[in-house]
Amino acid sequence: IKKIILSTQIISTLIGNGEISSNNGIGTNVGFFMPFGIAISSNNSICFISEEQNSLIRKINLLNLEVSTIAGLKPGNKDGIGTLSSFQNPRSITLSPDETFLLIVDTGNNAIRKLILSTSMVLTLIEIKNEKIRIWKNVTAISISFMCLFTAYFSVTNLQVHFYIFF
Repeated sequence: IKKIILSTQIISTLIGNGEISSNNGIGTNVGFFMPFGIAISSNNSICFISEEQNSLIRKINLLNLEVSTIAGLKPGNKDGIGTLSSFQNPRSITLSPDETFLLIVDTGNNAIRKLILSTSMVLTLIEIKNEKIRIWKNVTAISISFMCLFTAYFSVTNLQVHFYIFF
């Protein structure tokens, strides 16, 4: 993970050592394997990363550069708490407007997953199997028309929360 200071054009390594691994730790003692999606808290103190090849969701404390795995352990398709859950190539990730949960586009499983930050519980919200959409956990007003899930984000307008999915 690189830090770029735009005014000086200085690029430095903030987190990671360039080695392929799923090692947690601090600063350059950490390894990643294809970090893909990123979501940052409104106060810029916490960063969430989806790792496509490790099939993990990682949390980075930007104040002390500590990296920890908050969900996923090995590739799969399982709801559960923390590392008892599994993903298959998670890509895009977005933080809810109230910063209580993440939405993760789990590309390998053709699903959108919810990670509740207070409990680390991972739940499947939407899943596409055999060209049929299964909507879980009382999700409404979401339209999906393609099989390749790619990116998602929230928008808040007129006090209404909108959820967008791009294919």
